Amino acid sequence: MKSTTTSFTAASLLLVALPAAADPSFAPGLDLPSTPQRAVLADIPASDESASAEPSDPREAPEAATSGKHAHDGFYLGLRLGPAFSSVGSEGAETVELSGAGTSFDLAIGGAVAANLIVAAEFGATTVSDPTLSVAGEESTADGYSMTSSGFGAGVSYYIMPYNMYVGAAAYLISASVESDDGVALAESDAGFGAALRVGKEFWVSDNWGLGVNLEVQGGSMDDGDSGTLEVSNVKFGVGATYN
Repeated sequence: MKSTTTSFTAASLLLVALPAAADPSFAPGLDLPSTPQRAVLADIPASDESASAEPSDPREAPEAATSGKHAHDGFYLGLRLGPAFSSVGSEGAETVELSGAGTSFDLAIGGAVAANLIVAAEFGATTVSDPTLSVAGEESTADGYSMTSSGFGAGVSYYIMPYNMYVGAAAYLISASVESDDGVALAESDAGFGAALRVGKEFWVSDNWGLGVNLEVQGGSMDDGDSGTLEVSNVKFGVGATYN
């Protein structure tokens, strides 16, 4: 009787094992998915790592679109106009000087060679009408005459951002002349060497245009051909416009 029970149990296990080996979906007491369901699951694509990657910074596109806005790069144009004080004099047997308040004009054309660094060709002139003439300490007014000092050279300016302030320097070939109000030249010096230092502050009024104020100190010396060396000095207060 005992052997019969053992044989029956072994036969029962064999009957269970054979269907499971023949059909992997068969398992007594388990609700496994059928073959078609497995095929559907197999068709689901694996997750794409690139899809889960973080999106690019949305601020990058606006930055690219506004490149050059409120930035000191590319072409540069500068115009400055304002009051000035100028003096031209020589020292020899007696001191002679022409001086007075007048107007100045400056033009600069160039471009940025690095971020916020401008190099430009510059032209400037300062004119005083009816200057004060001083000879050996005696002063009088030169009515009907004007004195002009002008120069051409190269300058460099550096903008301090985000304050939009700048400092600059320039080197010039400079000369001075005196003429009557009807345009007759009375005296003219040879060209000499001059230099200038300036500081300014600008305010953006569009993407590329700025308006501002500046202070410039300029000095130079030249040969007048008669009485020796002339010394020129200018102090300029300007209102300016720049495109950059």
